[in-house]
Amino acid sequence: MKRFIFVLEALSGKKVIAVTINHENMKRWELPKIERSIEKRYHLPATDVIWDGTDKISGVILSAFPCLKNKVKTMKKRGILSKVAV
Repeated sequence: MKRFIFVLEALSGKKVIAVTINHENMKRWELPKIERSIEKRYHLPATDVIWDGTDKISGVILSAFPCLKNKVKTMKKRGILSKVAV
């Protein structure tokens, strides 16, 4: 994964701010241990948005890109978004 993060950062010119996990071929009970392992090793938040929802990742994105907060608030008022915490 270290090389994958390096390549992503090199190609995009941006820092990787989180890791999303594909739970395919995984048991539900395995996920928390894998998340903790990734977070400890790479110092990045890790989550599976299908099983765990988007709260963790949306918080990271909004912290990294504060300019999105007003857009999210507007979208919530219009009923386009409901669960993203601002």
